[in-house]
Amino acid sequence: MMISTRFLPLRMLLQPKARRDLLVLGNSGQSAGDDLNSHKSSFAIVLSFLMSFLSIATPPVQADVGKALIPLVVSADAQSQRFRESIQKIQDGDVSEGLRRLQGLHEEIWGKDLLIESYRDDHWLQTVPISQKINQYLVNLPEDQKAFYISEFSTRAFSVRKKAISERDPFQLFRVAQLFPLMDFRRDLLILSGDLFFEMDEPDAAINVWQQASRIPVAGDLSPALTRDLAERIWLAGQRAGREELIAEIKNLYDDLDEIVQDSAPVSKKRKLSRIPSLSFEEGAISWKTSDYSRHIASSPRQYRSYFSSDSNLLVSPGVDNSRLAIPTSSKLLRYDLRTGELISDYNLRPGDSTFQEQDPNMRLWAVEGEKYILTSYVSRASRRENYLGYDIQVSLPWRGIKCWGVGGRGGRLLWDTSRRDSTDEILRTTSFNSRPIIQDGKIYALGWRKSGYIDVSLWCLDAETGKRIWMRPLVGNQVELTMFGEPSREPILGSLLIADDVVYSCSNLGAIAAMRAWDGKVLWISEYERVTKRNGRRRYNSRGSSSQAWKPNPLILKDGYLFATPLDSSYLYSLSAKTGALNAKVLNNGGIGPYMLGIAGNRLFLAGDMITSMIYVDIGREELYQQSIV
Repeated sequence: MMISTRFLPLRMLLQPKARRDLLVLGNSGQSAGDDLNSHKSSFAIVLSFLMSFLSIATPPVQADVGKALIPLVVSADAQSQRFRESIQKIQDGDVSEGLRRLQGLHEEIWGKDLLIESYRDDHWLQTVPISQKINQYLVNLPEDQKAFYISEFSTRAFSVRKKAISERDPFQLFRVAQLFPLMDFRRDLLILSGDLFFEMDEPDAAINVWQQASRIPVAGDLSPALTRDLAERIWLAGQRAGREELIAEIKNLYDDLDEIVQDSAPVSKKRKLSRIPSLSFEEGAISWKTSDYSRHIASSPRQYRSYFSSDSNLLVSPGVDNSRLAIPTSSKLLRYDLRTGELISDYNLRPGDSTFQEQDPNMRLWAVEGEKYILTSYVSRASRRENYLGYDIQVSLPWRGIKCWGVGGRGGRLLWDTSRRDSTDEILRTTSFNSRPIIQDGKIYALGWRKSGYIDVSLWCLDAETGKRIWMRPLVGNQVELTMFGEPSREPILGSLLIADDVVYSCSNLGAIAAMRAWDGKVLWISEYERVTKRNGRRRYNSRGSSSQAWKPNPLILKDGYLFATPLDSSYLYSLSAKTGALNAKVLNNGGIGPYMLGIAGNRLFLAGDMITSMIYVDIGREELYQQSIV
């Protein structure tokens, strides 16, 4: 009796050989055993075909929500437990001991941004700082417990307040106001803190603090005189910071504010949108063109099984300001006059590893020019590629530093380099920056990553003149696709930044979207989304292309409190609350709405691909309201 393996179930075909032989013999007796050898070759062919099919057609894998923020949430487990125990004490009737524990924890962890879960489902995880939860809990205490809190902690609160006032440190004043949210002096302390921030030419911080002062429910409603006084302060700071929408909003309430005379002390320059000088578009003629700068991009003469990008022009993302065009390459930074096309400067980047070849079409060499500085990325070092029989052991992984030159009358002098070997900040020196930073008010905001067991992503704020760290906050710890030997199979491609109303929004492309306060880096919220990854680490000659991605690198978009993000490691377009990080809606991109998020015009959000798709931005989930047209 002959038994054909093509009629065996798949689960039987995948059994170990010894077990499979027993199964076949048990079904057919001795005659099956006699014929089994004759079918070994047929079985091998079928099994080989099935395994090759499975390796080729591996579907995307939905990652569990909760993994990306494990390092941050787990590191705060002890403090989270103390928070819960303190609240439990209060609820059990031991108010005195519970409030003492809660206040002690508040003073211990304030400013450290230790996170606790505030919302979770199968597809979305939202976290906030524990100190923020403590503040909210204290403000919402019953009246009798509020009275006990004030009598218990007033002596300490006034002592700390007195010290902060004597030091005239606006940050310390702000800290005291946050640590003791039920004290009557809180509003006055915030107003004084804002005044000092304004004197130090930090108008955004001043606006933030004054707005908090105007919302405090302590000691009754604001008097009309104090309301007007705060409006004048915020209006002046808005003028200094260039906050046009805020200025217009206040002028709608008080139309005589133009009569206020600002002091004549030097102030920071107003922020204005960069405008390219007008060119003669009517004629359709080329005004000027650059030389072939692609010769400055490292490339491989031998395209090794699609390992290197075939089009080096995909790798360049220029920087533009009012009068200059900056083009980065692997080895040089070229600057042109925007009107004439004249080459102004030619900076040699002196990469730390001149043999490194750019590998990923998603990877952009970037340059940013603004204020008195020009920034660009360069490869400071890179690991060497190792493979065995075509299987990657490790890929060539670059670490990218930032170089900053002073321009505008300073002769293009190199001011600093994050990857200098003599740097005293070891964490900064070993951080790789591969997404475009933002220059604003003498500060540089940038996303960077370091490799530990995970890929650890942090948001940095650097002094634009010195390159020194002002603050750094961890954002997420997660993993990219791995080789079969457990090493990253590609460079982590970090997402974009957006600054609005003194808040820095960031999309990591590694499972998390976050909002942090710009002037001190305080975490406002971090939300984790469901990732989609592709198991390609066990294939030979891994392609670095992005054909499996639903999105192209897109900027974050903010409109009327709605934040829109298209992470590269997700198939969804997300609409979030900019204030809380809560998920408003999400839209699956199955290829029909296009990979490019263009922006908002009127009341519609536009996306492009083979078709232009528009949707109502306040309710992107209403598919019946979509409008599509062929490009």
